[in-house]
Amino acid sequence: MRKKSLLFFFLVLLFSSFTFSQVKIGLVNANRAVLGTDEGKAEMKKINEWAKAQDEKIRNMQQKLQAKKDQFAKQQNILSDSKKEALLKEIDDLSTRIKRAAEDAKKNYQMKLSEFGNKMDKKITPLFKKYAKEHGYTVILYLDPRTIAYFDPSVDITDEIIKLYNKTYPYGGAKTNK
Repeated sequence: MRKKSLLFFFLVLLFSSFTFSQVKIGLVNANRAVLGTDEGKAEMKKINEWAKAQDEKIRNMQQKLQAKKDQFAKQQNILSDSKKEALLKEIDDLSTRIKRAAEDAKKNYQMKLSEFGNKMDKKITPLFKKYAKEHGYTVILYLDPRTIAYFDPSVDITDEIIKLYNKTYPYGGAKTNK
């Protein structure tokens, strides 16, 4: 609610200051802009492939754990107490390793996403100013559907920002969009 109030206040202030001049507003969907660039697509693919490999590793560990549990269930009546204890310790250790691996994977995934976002933000943010100056925009705002009830799709300049990014920062020999 506070964001909506601040946005409304900002827009009222903006429009009242520019009563006699034309105001040109653009909206950018930041997530779509970043993920729509050639570099963003490639980097996100790398992150997702890394995450998929981590998931596979954890699934393999879970399968081993289930095999140990099945072994214990089948053999608990015939195993000596020391072998039962050893098998239960293996099950417990493997459970702990799975939990830690999952927590580490989640933390590393979030870190990779954050690093990716920061890297892309440093490169894309200056392009907003450049685009605004070249195309006569008074203001460019981030598009957040949670705070904007309606907007004319013609003010969404996300695709133009993606094209400008790909032209400014060609990625891996990809053809630039013009």
